[in-house]
Amino acid sequence: MIDPDGSEKIVSLGESPTCFRGAVNISERKRPLKHLFALSQEMTGATGQDRLLLVSDEPAFVWSSLVLHFGLPALPDWADWFLSELRSRKRMQPMMGFGYKGIAVRTNRQELLKLIEQGLRTKELRFPAANGAVQWHADRAHLDRL
Repeated sequence: MIDPDGSEKIVSLGESPTCFRGAVNISERKRPLKHLFALSQEMTGATGQDRLLLVSDEPAFVWSSLVLHFGLPALPDWADWFLSELRSRKRMQPMMGFGYKGIAVRTNRQELLKLIEQGLRTKELRFPAANGAVQWHADRAHLDRL
């Protein structure tokens, strides 16, 4: 494979990748531009692993995606501690991609709930002093790039 900056890489999609073929009609061309889109079993979710694939490695995006995906009772302020714990447990792996820094997070809801428990017991994590709604702020700069 040759990526847009011209560097060559050897890649494998493993056994039985899912392939999609198609053509894109371009008005300046007589013939359509043909393309092939292929996904590994891991990318399609056919492996049965507890893995969340994300299109950005920005901490706020990763943390809010984990909270939303797994339905966690969590706060935005906990992101740094959680992500450092997941990194130390080697649960976060960068993915190769063009134009983005994808990341794969191998975890499940049960593990994340145990981390919440651990963080609260060791006082690394704290609940807010007052009850009320938790505000999650969208990272507009990140969303504009997607």
